[in-house]
Amino acid sequence: MGCFESKGRKIFDFKKKSFKNEQNGNIPPSLTEKEKVILVTSWQRLKTDVEKVGVVTFMKLFDSHPEVQDAFLPFQQLSKKDMEQSAILRSHALRVMGTVDKCISRLDTPDKFKELMTNLGQRHLNYNVNEEFIE
Repeated sequence: MGCFESKGRKIFDFKKKSFKNEQNGNIPPSLTEKEKVILVTSWQRLKTDVEKVGVVTFMKLFDSHPEVQDAFLPFQQLSKKDMEQSAILRSHALRVMGTVDKCISRLDTPDKFKELMTNLGQRHLNYNVNEEFIE
């Protein structure tokens, strides 16, 4: 493990703390213009209720991967109902959605996107996030 993989390409090597891929060795492959339009259009629709989207995203993550919920100290042993009402979850969900928003706004500036994702990866390393949870 140690790397986030996408379609067989290593994207972020957590041990080396750097981006990689098979094509150019340092940054993920570029998106097509069509893929960017789809992402931007979809995000604009989702962004209208970003807090709800963030909470639903985490609730679905915790439903499909309950072990991830235990990685968040404030969420350990909370019921689904308590989780949905948690101000801490809403706050974290909004931060995550804010990062998604920044990623979408940096689709045409790969260096800024790379810097954002590298910093995010670094922070999560500092939080001792289990690398198996990243993908």
